Amino acid sequence: MLRLTVLLATTARALQPCSTPVLVDGAERFVECGGPHAVEEAVFAFLGGLNDTARVGCATEACREAAQKKDATCSDDECTCGAGDWACARLVVEHAALPARWPPVSLTNVAQLCQQRAPVDGVNGSKVLVASASDGVRVAPDITTNLASRTWASWRDYCRRHGYAFFPLDLTKERLAGEALLDGPGAHWSAYSPDLKVELDYYLKVRSGHWHKIFLLRQLLEAACFEFYVVVDDDIVVTAPEEPLHAILADLPEHYLGAGADENYHHHAQSAIGKGYSFNTGLLATKGGAHSKRLLEAAWLQPFRSDGDVCWLKSCFAWDQAAVASLHGRVGAVHVFPYRKLQSFWNAHTCAPDFFAQGCGVENSRLAWRPGDFSAHLSGGDHMDRSHRLDLLREYLDEGPLLFENASIGLSTRRTALVDLALAQCGRDRVVDAARRAVDEVCDKVSRNDGRFVSFERSVLWPTAQLRAAVVDLYPSAQEADAAIAAHTRALVGSLRGVVAVDAADGAGFVLS
Repeated sequence: MLRLTVLLATTARALQPCSTPVLVDGAERFVECGGPHAVEEAVFAFLGGLNDTARVGCATEACREAAQKKDATCSDDECTCGAGDWACARLVVEHAALPARWPPVSLTNVAQLCQQRAPVDGVNGSKVLVASASDGVRVAPDITTNLASRTWASWRDYCRRHGYAFFPLDLTKERLAGEALLDGPGAHWSAYSPDLKVELDYYLKVRSGHWHKIFLLRQLLEAACFEFYVVVDDDIVVTAPEEPLHAILADLPEHYLGAGADENYHHHAQSAIGKGYSFNTGLLATKGGAHSKRLLEAAWLQPFRSDGDVCWLKSCFAWDQAAVASLHGRVGAVHVFPYRKLQSFWNAHTCAPDFFAQGCGVENSRLAWRPGDFSAHLSGGDHMDRSHRLDLLREYLDEGPLLFENASIGLSTRRTALVDLALAQCGRDRVVDAARRAVDEVCDKVSRNDGRFVSFERSVLWPTAQLRAAVVDLYPSAQEADAAIAAHTRALVGSLRGVVAVDAADGAGFVLS
């Protein structure tokens, strides 16, 4: 704890890099600031240190785009202002430091959050604030997913049940911040200054929307009336609503961030930066306080440090998670909760929802969400697929296991039998037959990744009834289809014995109960 205190206190006082490279007479230099709140002062200090004939330029895409508006001389690689052109130099330096600023987002109603604690059985809840931000992941021009509205409904109901406060930050709207409702998805926008108009869409060109949670969590700590502050990604849905979050987080130490273990993260190259600790920041918690504020601000600027990487801002995998892991490797900032205690994954990497499809490794499928896990994270894959995965998650929750001969089998086993029968038809000559068209569509959506792994896109995420209907249509009669499906299910169950326990007591029963 002393090491953390000293390091953070030193960081808070010292200036540190907080910009992408600025070219001054051809040499790389960096703006240095004392935190995300001090970037504007640092920009003017940097400009004040230039001589009257300095040529200022930049090479990053977003900065070059801005420099062109001030008649800078641009090549394919960089833009350079004229000698002594202060207006152009200011624009270049401001945009080089843009990623270090907090987003141009105004949270006008943070002070009112303490009033949101709903009574539970006549008394206040346990002072937990749950928040989530979404910029409506854009999948095509003018098209955004509706996943946040669906996952937020689960969190809103959960918070009402336990007397927690819920704060949704919807950054897809265009209304002014003052018009946002306290308990609704309001729009939040502001400019940095009258002469630097930076809209959110432009800001997102330099820093990924994944970073919103760091900013949001830091800003919400100003509502100093909660015991726990939690931010969740907009692709996480609560699946154990009876579990009180304050009890789950009871082991979170003071002055630390809390995150769930990620047993897949060790496969990624960035795992080394966290000194072997693997966690996922999709659900990030803290008890608040000055140390937590410094941790979040330090994580925000971590990409600019010599032991960081500016590609974490947007272009490299793991984004904010890589920065928090790097910070953790430096100061020990994160308390890692056991896998499943805070979240588990319901995505293509864990082969969800069709765990036993060809090419899926057992070690992957065992990491998939199970009933009883607190929340399911629908990360990765095609953005449009996430809504379909959420539909199937609901189907899994509602249906449960069924008795099949001597085994109780879960929905994944039944779906895998159907998928296998459908994929057996792939590669054959197509016929002009309406009965084949549905299965042909399944085949069209299969990616074999050079034969190493079979991954599925939207078609396999059909509701089970639709998938079954496509398979049944391949047979002369429903009776023959039922017999084929039963025979393949029987063979699949036999092949899984010894791989996944039958009638397992450890919760694996949702796969093969």
